[in-house]
Amino acid sequence: MAAVGMCDNEHEQNVLLGDVEHINQLSDNIGALFMQESYSDITLLVDGHRFVAHKVVLAARSEYFRLVSESELFDVSS
Repeated sequence: MAAVGMCDNEHEQNVLLGDVEHINQLSDNIGALFMQESYSDITLLVDGHRFVAHKVVLAARSEYFRLVSESELFDVSS
């Protein structure tokens, strides 16, 4: 039995490399969307400054925002 992460043959190596390439491309695509204000779905007001953001990114990166996103507070608009 091969160890986890090790490939038995060239085909498996190519599949794994393809997966890595796909993951890198997906990361680039999501990063590009992340930088576009038009895809933002929340605006944070901090000390008079507005910051557009993405709820899913805030929730993924912050326990606080994940908990807030599960409450109705995230849906409040002014």
